[in-house]
Amino acid sequence: MNKKGKFPLRSAAALLAALLTVTLALGGCGFIEITYDHGSDTGTGEDSGTAATDAPWTVPAPTTTAIPPDKVSYPDRRAEAEAKLEALPDVELSVSDLIIANATSTAALIEPEEGDLLNAARSLRTEAACERYGISMTVLSVEESAMLGEFTAAEKSGTYYADFAVIPAYAAALFYNSGIVLNLGQLPVFEAPEGAGTVGMSCYFYCGSAVYDPDSLWALYFNRTLAGAEISESLYRAALSEAGLAWGDVLTAAASVTLPEGAYAAVSGTRSSATFAADAVCAGADVEFVSNGAGTVPTVNFDEQKLAEAGDVISRLAALLYLPAGEDAADPEAVFADGGALVRLGPLSDMRTFYDKKTEWGLLPLPHTGSVSENVTLGSESRPVMFFSGNGRPELCGAAITALDAASGAWLGDAYAAAAFENYLRDNNSYLTLHAILDGSVKFDFSYLYSGVASRLAGTTYNAARGQLTGGASLSEAVSRARVAANRELARLFG
Repeated sequence: MNKKGKFPLRSAAALLAALLTVTLALGGCGFIEITYDHGSDTGTGEDSGTAATDAPWTVPAPTTTAIPPDKVSYPDRRAEAEAKLEALPDVELSVSDLIIANATSTAALIEPEEGDLLNAARSLRTEAACERYGISMTVLSVEESAMLGEFTAAEKSGTYYADFAVIPAYAAALFYNSGIVLNLGQLPVFEAPEGAGTVGMSCYFYCGSAVYDPDSLWALYFNRTLAGAEISESLYRAALSEAGLAWGDVLTAAASVTLPEGAYAAVSGTRSSATFAADAVCAGADVEFVSNGAGTVPTVNFDEQKLAEAGDVISRLAALLYLPAGEDAADPEAVFADGGALVRLGPLSDMRTFYDKKTEWGLLPLPHTGSVSENVTLGSESRPVMFFSGNGRPELCGAAITALDAASGAWLGDAYAAAAFENYLRDNNSYLTLHAILDGSVKFDFSYLYSGVASRLAGTTYNAARGQLTGGASLSEAVSRARVAANRELARLFG
């Protein structure tokens, strides 16, 4: 276990001033000129199937014109978080030293590390939250397996270990089953939100702004060189139009591009997670496998049309997608980085891998299937979530998570986009599409957290989608066939 030092406190005035002047590290690719044109569109829009007048701005051809930093402006929504933080009720705390255990497999969200795109913003957010209630925070960086053992030992002995823990979503069931995760609704001051962490009248895992991690959000990368200028522009234009980027746009582009020998139309994930493409399709189709909310029993209860649309795209994508097999199979990430694939589905963290490679890539939101009216992205099963431990201090924890939640918000996405622009992005349009991704709706299904609790849940949800991608039964068929047994199990466990 590595124990880090306490988070320093500053004066309120200094913190609020800092929130308005986040300083971002320079480097990488330098500055890229961002061009907005709110005038008329002179293009035809035929390539994307969207009328030119539907585009909110004219998309310029990709450029890499270096300009002075003072001519680049970013959106500023930090004042919203500042006002929300100040509006919180005053709380008198008997103790103020909070300890948070942060799994090493997740981003260091509370005390960020050097190189984190949100290092400055997260640090200022945490300091402002601490200042609001006079709290100090100590972060323990620890392996999740060791963390579980430490929490369990403390629970059995009645001793204190930590108040909160930040873990990857895929490990949530392991901690839930151990009995050390308590209902966030028990915390004073804090209002537990509905969402993936909610079960009936309880919320066991917090998935809100305080654990916001853009790196874990999925997007579509594409090779601008292989696509060519015309198709590249048509994809950007579709992505930035009111209608948004559809899978039809992407699949049509893939069919019209002549690929060099040995190149693939599409890749996804890594050797061990290439089938996550199916998850991304389901997110873009706005599929919610499980309905859950306060006072209800979680139920596999999906929209038939959206599920069918997702299944259709999965079947078409399966014919194009490189799915590695065997120890000697090429890693899809490396294939794309080396220019061997037209498109790639993957998390935003991939930008750090691709930025200095030879491939001239662009960034797009996850395509939709037609049933959505906004950009949708996938919050992967590795995204961080937070839980309250059985030996934590409720009053202190309620105040801390309330302040962290309030001090976070959309401005963190703005800071992330600015840092990505300065360090990683290759062209103007990717800056615009990155904002579209960050401002979109994040799909994060109940099954990611609780499939390890309910044994039948995974096969009825995302594993069913991944199964179709690799030649199994259709998504609609697999889900329909398994839902009765899955719902029976959910009712038994959470009813």
